[in-house]
Amino acid sequence: MGDDNTESVNKEGRLLEWAGQNPYLTDNLKMNWLSGHSGSCAIVPVSGDIAVETFMDGSKVRQYDFILQFMFGISDSDDDLNVENMFTLRQWQNWIEEMEIQSNYPDFGGKCGNYELHNLSNMPQITQVYDNGTAKYQFPARLIYTEI
Repeated sequence: MGDDNTESVNKEGRLLEWAGQNPYLTDNLKMNWLSGHSGSCAIVPVSGDIAVETFMDGSKVRQYDFILQFMFGISDSDDDLNVENMFTLRQWQNWIEEMEIQSNYPDFGGKCGNYELHNLSNMPQITQVYDNGTAKYQFPARLIYTEI
């Protein structure tokens, strides 16, 4: 039984638009696509947009988990490249925390509110090193909100 007036919102588009405000972007942010060049960045949704609690009035607390992925050049020498990579990634994590403090969230439409935003790890991780001298880094985040 659906409500014909239910607002249809492209949540992935809104998430991408919101994350595009980050001043530490190193390239155009893409959804589900991380290219092989250094500086590439992507948002990859994880486990979907799931209801974790449903109330008698039909409203739901929803949880939207996503991973922020980055491709950076990596070094096997004693230069500062790897340290700078981690610094940039930590700035992203700090930005996520700052957006929570400022109550600046993706706009999932008028039927959504009571947002909370969290980093799900305290440190970005290298997930893969490639022969071309690049490495994939990532960290997870969670957006919790109520949808009526």
